[in-house]
Amino acid sequence: MQENRPNQPDDLTSNDTRGAGKWMIIGVWVLLLGLMTLFAHRWYERAENPNQTVFVGNTGDREFIRLQANRAGHYVANGQINGKEVVFLLDTGATSISVPQQVADRVGLVSGRPITVSTANGTATVYATNMDAVRLGVFQRHEVNGHVNPHMQGEAVLLGMNFLRHFNLSVQDTVLTITPP
Repeated sequence: MQENRPNQPDDLTSNDTRGAGKWMIIGVWVLLLGLMTLFAHRWYERAENPNQTVFVGNTGDREFIRLQANRAGHYVANGQINGKEVVFLLDTGATSISVPQQVADRVGLVSGRPITVSTANGTATVYATNMDAVRLGVFQRHEVNGHVNPHMQGEAVLLGMNFLRHFNLSVQDTVLTITPP
């Protein structure tokens, strides 16, 4: 009597094929989830900062900047301190520029004398600093005073009135237009 045994090489091949197919399906799902995460992250960044590229216009001999409010109604825009990229949150209620400690470290600001300031969250101790250059779009100011705030969370730099007062600001609907005086 002949014994019926499955052919072993065929069994190994079919098991290998099933295993490879399983890993390909898993790989496709991981790739899709990664792409969806990347898309969601970019959408969220765009919603938080719709001014990642600052719109600069020109009317004759005068340049202007237009900023779109984010979904919270704030004006957030990319800019520079001392030639290094930062994200500004325009704050007409802030007397001066306030830089979170981690951003100050990244752009090379030196913390000076301590100062007590009043904030929306109460009083805080911050440290005087001087910025060689502050730029928002085409507008730049040199030798700007501000402070380093070790209590601020996040990466947004509050762009206060010691910079903004040098420009005309006008709001229409959700668009802020900044022009030179």
